Amino acid sequence: MNNILSFGELLYDVYDNVSVIGGAPFNYSLQLSRLIGHDDRLRFITALGNDDYSKDALSFINNENIDKSLIQILDNYETGKATVFLNEKKVPDYIIHENAAWDNIEYNKDIENALNENYDLFYFNILSQRNEKSYTTLKKIFKNIKSKYKVCDVTFRKNYYTKEK
Repeated sequence: MNNILSFGELLYDVYDNVSVIGGAPFNYSLQLSRLIGHDDRLRFITALGNDDYSKDALSFINNENIDKSLIQILDNYETGKATVFLNEKKVPDYIIHENAAWDNIEYNKDIENALNENYDLFYFNILSQRNEKSYTTLKKIFKNIKSKYKVCDVTFRKNYYTKEK
């Protein structure tokens, strides 16, 4: 049995009036969940707002092999969005809206208890560290997790990275 933990953003890519669920950690978790067996466990840590996007996301996750017990619902923040558009040169561009729920993932008792387990794989990325709150949570997880492999997705997103992170 595999035991996997992933951390980071779940957001919606918004193109005109179309919204598509995504975010690198969520996409990674989703694809991995479709490869592992039903006896395996993939837990996903993120935060969503208390809004229609979060309802849609949780409904979507219910149909996948992803454990949502570590997904936080935050009343004071919106579920993440990235607005996608064509820039002045007609090249696709995007704005990742700031101060979203996933920027404010709280280190809590549920996460602390989850760290009592041994994991085969822990996945996280650079973008999910852009806000101090989620960055601090990730540092605590990274320091305390017992995982055979730790995978960092080093995809750089515009100005959302520093040498330290």
